[in-house]
Amino acid sequence: MTDPADARAGAVPDNPTLQVRHRDLGDGVCVVAVDGEIDLATAPVLKSTLTGLLAQGLARFVLDLSAVGHMDSTGLGVVVGFRRRLADNSLLVIAAAAANVRAVIELTGLDFTMFQTVEEAVAHLGQAQGRQPALSADSAMTVGLASTALPFADSRVEEAERWLRILRLHGEAGRALTALGLSEAPLEDAAPGERPSTGDSGPDPVAAVVDYARHAATERGSATVGTADLLRGVMGVYGADFDWVLRARGSDPAEVMEQLGKASVSSA
Repeated sequence: MTDPADARAGAVPDNPTLQVRHRDLGDGVCVVAVDGEIDLATAPVLKSTLTGLLAQGLARFVLDLSAVGHMDSTGLGVVVGFRRRLADNSLLVIAAAAANVRAVIELTGLDFTMFQTVEEAVAHLGQAQGRQPALSADSAMTVGLASTALPFADSRVEEAERWLRILRLHGEAGRALTALGLSEAPLEDAAPGERPSTGDSGPDPVAAVVDYARHAATERGSATVGTADLLRGVMGVYGADFDWVLRARGSDPAEVMEQLGKASVSSA
């Protein structure tokens, strides 16, 4: 499938209205400053720059959006796609986004770390360097149960369902999911629409979820991976399969993220 950001011939417009500059701060940290509107016509400029910086070995990025007045779904897709390409020890944080741009980013339901200023974002990356969050007791138990249960699942959808059942019993994720009052009906009876068909989960889906969860914990500056991070990891790794399971249970990703936010505030 063609990426909308690559839709035009040559990918990067001849006279882009978007300017993208970067500052290498050393130790793999780079500030990428974007000036203009990020849309279908200009998104290839941003994508090309970010891809090039990643190829140079830079690992921790501050995306400075202070001079961006508008970002549409194509631009958002570039940012999300770039984050997914980052290695486990890499980070992307967003700085100084205007309220309308921040709202677009928040619509993804993904846990982007955002700061009011570039200075705050750079300081955060410095603090996060070299830190590998450990699993909390609840998270370790959840991962152990998943490692036992997932090999008996016949599809990604069944794996996602098993993750959901386990996460409902533990920690912050359990409190958030319980608050949603999810249905217990068999998936075959409750399923809305046709099941997604997205292939297998690779050799170690549990490791993929844990890696994603560690990344989420690191981005929010936590030394511990909680079950909420694992839930975000499941949502990120399983994508449409987990979304389908949530809908079959009478909920959706937006409601889950809202409940996670409430659980986080109440435990603070």
